[in-house]
Amino acid sequence: MSFTPPSTVGDILAIVNLALQIRQALSDSRGASNDYRDLIDELDAFRSALAVIEDRILAIPPGEDIVRHIRREATTCRRFMQEFLGSIEGYKVLGEKRRHFIWRKILWSFFKAKEVRNFRQKLSQRQVIILLYLGAMRVFTITSLCRC
Repeated sequence: MSFTPPSTVGDILAIVNLALQIRQALSDSRGASNDYRDLIDELDAFRSALAVIEDRILAIPPGEDIVRHIRREATTCRRFMQEFLGSIEGYKVLGEKRRHFIWRKILWSFFKAKEVRNFRQKLSQRQVIILLYLGAMRVFTITSLCRC
């Protein structure tokens, strides 16, 4: 059985933390639009997929190839999630001031709706890839058990 470096689990935890930060930023916005709510649902599903793969890594460490692929995927996820979180921070601040509430919604609808759709699409793609790695880990586990 191969050793799972702590950084693999740490990478997953960092992504889960980013998902929580994005979710919180969107949840803190009063009068959240459908775009917000749909993205929050997508983030929850993404976090669930990450939790399953993290549990699997801790239970039965995968082979080195899978670990390398998971790390690469984690780096990709972290990068685009950090970019998105940075892009919505300004809208969160606007939402905290009551008189700017309407302007925040107008700005969001004009400038961020497409970005949210793109982010959701990337998130869905990453979730599929993560679930494929989970399948590969299961095959690795079965193969390892058959060798015993």
